[in-house]
Amino acid sequence: MRIRQPWELRRFWQSLPFRAYAMVLASVFLLFSTMGFSNDVFSGGRYPTLHLTLAVLVSGLLAVAIFLTITKSLKFLPLALAFLILSLALPTVSSRFDALRLLKPEEIASGTPSDRQRRITNDVAGIQLAVLAAYVFFIWFIASEGRRYVRIYTEIALARSLHQVVAPPVNRRLGRFEIVGASLPSNEVGGDLVDVVDTKDMWLAYVADVSGHGVASGTLMAMFKSAMRSRLMRTVDLQALVTDVNRVIFDLKNPSMFITCACLTYSEGDVMEVVLAGHLPVLHYRQETGSLEELSVPNLPVGMFEQPTYETGHVRFGSGDLFALVTDGLTEVFDRRGNEFGFDRLKSVVAGHVHRPLPELLDAVIADVRRYGKQSDDQSLLLVRCL
Repeated sequence: MRIRQPWELRRFWQSLPFRAYAMVLASVFLLFSTMGFSNDVFSGGRYPTLHLTLAVLVSGLLAVAIFLTITKSLKFLPLALAFLILSLALPTVSSRFDALRLLKPEEIASGTPSDRQRRITNDVAGIQLAVLAAYVFFIWFIASEGRRYVRIYTEIALARSLHQVVAPPVNRRLGRFEIVGASLPSNEVGGDLVDVVDTKDMWLAYVADVSGHGVASGTLMAMFKSAMRSRLMRTVDLQALVTDVNRVIFDLKNPSMFITCACLTYSEGDVMEVVLAGHLPVLHYRQETGSLEELSVPNLPVGMFEQPTYETGHVRFGSGDLFALVTDGLTEVFDRRGNEFGFDRLKSVVAGHVHRPLPELLDAVIADVRRYGKQSDDQSLLLVRCL
């Protein structure tokens, strides 16, 4: 189960509609206002009416100020401290004013038993009414937010279904190539993508990583895949493909969002074309030499600027060679001491399992990363082997 961090809880409270948050504040005030009634009971009913009223108000407002400080902003901390000081100073201040001064034991004794009983009864009634009202507000809050949660959950479920359709696992055999890959989201909806597209003249295999998390990233990822496939129907030129997709995506996204990607294309011969857009290098294992190389063609991420130019590179390969395309969710994993898994360690893991069947290789890499540390980002891996 994922543990929520303090800032995530604060974000939740800040996202509530005013009406729902006001219900929570009312329930907090009512629940803790009972401290004033309780103190009067413990004192034997010595609080004058005005003192009792102030004690009830200060107790409730102190709790509200603390709640605002925790859930909204630290700017409410002075208010909480002010009510705390007032609650501590109330007994001292009350001794200077007759209307607030606590009754002396002999003054209570001079009253009739029915008067003392009436005061205690009123205190108990105040406690019960305050608790009941707080409970009503809590139930009201839960009911209203429950409806909102169901609506949001339904939207997330639809988005998750879309992600499963748009980014399914890959297991293809295209001529002399075997291609296997998977994208594992860190939340309900991921922003990573693995994809393979083939035409009669060529095939394209790529991974993409949308900045951020959640529904917005998942939606942009779906638009990116659609744009890639649509543009591929009109051209097989990798440089033109990425340039045109950048132009499409740039106008459809939030200004702060962008996409990194790594693409491989093959048409004929023993040469593969590669393009990287702000992405980690492609790993290339050469069967002939037993070496593991990094293929890097520096370019800007897709969608960051309106009209960048994208350069491509070419690499020769032979039978038994392997290409691995990864996203940073596999490298940016940390152990309990805060040490990063890192790209070099990922290279070692791939090299250690390089001769295994591709599905086993993929599972082995994911398993090694998961053993190292907890997943905090979408994790994607695409493997291409020349048979």
